[in-house]
Parts: sequence; structure tokens; C-alpha cells
Amino acid sequence: HTGVFEEMFDKGLFDKHFVNCETVGSATAYGLNNEQSSSKANVHFRKAIKRFPYCETIAIMLGEVDCSMALWMIAEKKRLQANDLLSYCVDQVALFLKQYAADKKIIILGAPLPSVFDDQTDQQIFLPRRGRQYPLAERTRLLLSFNLLLSDLAKKNHYDYIDITEAIMDKSTGLV
Repeated sequence: HTGVFEEMFDKGLFDKHFVNCETVGSATAYGLNNEQSSSKANVHFRKAIKRFPYCETIAIMLGEVDCSMALWMIAEKKRLQANDLLSYCVDQVALFLKQYAADKKIIILGAPLPSVFDDQTDQQIFLPRRGRQYPLAERTRLLLSFNLLLSDLAKKNHYDYIDITEAIMDKSTGLV
């Protein structure tokens, strides 16, 4: 989802700004501070921050993979509800930002709504998502709760927060 920013930069829409979009497929908020996570997002993001020390602003967008699949799988293993893991995820984002971007202006981007419909799970390119049956309505509710917690984190720490949910949500269904 973050590739849209790189595309906008390439098209000159950020003419006064340098944009480095560090996209890490399957990165999760849950595993953000785990250097051994399967995505190695922590390592990738830290390297990007070090590679561009002159950048004054960090924007971070995580949570779609968490709310669409990862938290459901973790909750099943731990005999919890996926919703029980949201605070931990937001705490991981907060910890990462404090450890590696404390001297930067922070923009937290709300996670985009899940867009894979229930009848499309067998068509997923990313194999761990293929065939997972977590209903779109439940994934969407989980993501909305996650974004609310992100918004609270941003307010508490005086970060900027951007969320496009209202613009892309179908008001009649409550889904994308």
C-alpha cells in the first residue's frame, strides 16, 4: 500500500520533498520490534532511517497485514481474540518510533481498509493469506479499532495522523 507514495514522488507530486518509500511486504505492527520476524521489517526500517539521516519526517503505515491475517492466526495459537492483541501492536509502533525516530517529525498513517472480499481468499498471491477465512466485516472492524488506537497514540505524542478510511468506506455496507 505504501508504494502509492513512491509513485506520487516519481510523478513529481512531492516536488519540494524527498520521499524514500521503504516498503516491506508482510510487515506487521505486531512484529515490528522483532529482528527475527519473517519480514525483517525492523532491520529494513532502521537501515532506511540511518541511510537518510537528513530526512526530518518519518511517516509510518502498518496494520493491514495484522488486521487481515496475522493477528487472527496469532490469536488462534494463544487462545485469544484478535482484538486482544491490538494494544500490543500499537505499543510496538510507539516503541519503534521512540527508539529510532525520536528526533524526527512523525506522521502515522491509518492502515488502509481490507480490500480482499470473502470470495477472493483463494486468489491471494501471498500464500499465507490464501484460503484464510476471516470475514471481511470482522477484518474491517478490527482494523477500525486498530486505527482508533493509532489515532490516540498520535494525539498523546503530538504526532500527525492521517486516515483515509472515511473517503474509501462504503457508507451503506461499512466496508471498502
